[in-house]
Amino acid sequence: MSEPLIGTQIDNYYIEARLGNEENLYIGRDRQLDRTVVVRIIPHPAPPGLINRARQLANLRHTNINHLYYFAEREAFSFLVLQHIRGADLVTLLARRKAAYPAQEAGQILAPLSEALVYAHGVGVTHGSIQSSSVMIEADTGRPVLVDFGLEPVPPAEDVYQFARLVYGMLTGRASPPQVFDPVDATSLSTPLAALLHRALAPISPVSRKPFQDIAEFQASLLPALEDSHAAVGSGTIVRHPHEGDHPTQYTPPPSYAHLNAPETKQLPWLWLAGGGILVLVAIGALVMVALMMLGN
Repeated sequence: MSEPLIGTQIDNYYIEARLGNEENLYIGRDRQLDRTVVVRIIPHPAPPGLINRARQLANLRHTNINHLYYFAEREAFSFLVLQHIRGADLVTLLARRKAAYPAQEAGQILAPLSEALVYAHGVGVTHGSIQSSSVMIEADTGRPVLVDFGLEPVPPAEDVYQFARLVYGMLTGRASPPQVFDPVDATSLSTPLAALLHRALAPISPVSRKPFQDIAEFQASLLPALEDSHAAVGSGTIVRHPHEGDHPTQYTPPPSYAHLNAPETKQLPWLWLAGGGILVLVAIGALVMVALMMLGN
């Protein structure tokens, strides 16, 4: 939009500042509920079916999906009011690291994100714009959150492809996979992960690969591949919570069973030894007394 919005109010929402370099994203203040929000401006003409899309997004309830609080239409624009996640996106975090994520750390982020996508697809909602900038890591909790859902739905297979690109970027530190993905060249990846991403990212043809049917199938292959990748360093198991929307999937190290393999240590029967020692002393004392009596006679 051409007119400035900073310092103005739309309904109950006061526009405070731009959010990063995004042209149509703003930090706002909900004056009624006294909380920070994100205001997303959608200039007209809006995409067809926008209100239905907004209804879909507003009904999503998952701890790893950004909440849509409000939607309204005005003469020149429509706008969404979204939950504000205090933290940094993966673009920023990857730039700070200047290196790829190890499989263990990547699993802590990718497992709950894949759970969120499985949930969303299960209720008929695709993301449509999965990339490192659409993943926020909450500062206080480390919780990964999917943000910036596309305004128009896409086929589920497109989400799978985009998510595979995100996985590739986190595990290799590269912005995007090569045009022709060769698992032999992916030396930074374990064999299971390289094979998985080759299947997800290689061009579709009768001889190259069989695409994943849906995000659940991709997730079912991804989590074991991540576990295999870091099993050698004993970093644990990725655990999925059975109740969608209640808790984030989290990475839980297994308990240590080293003590069960330790060599058995036998304890000395010290009570018996002590008792035996006393008996010996008593016997010696008796012998001494007898000897003294004989000498006295």
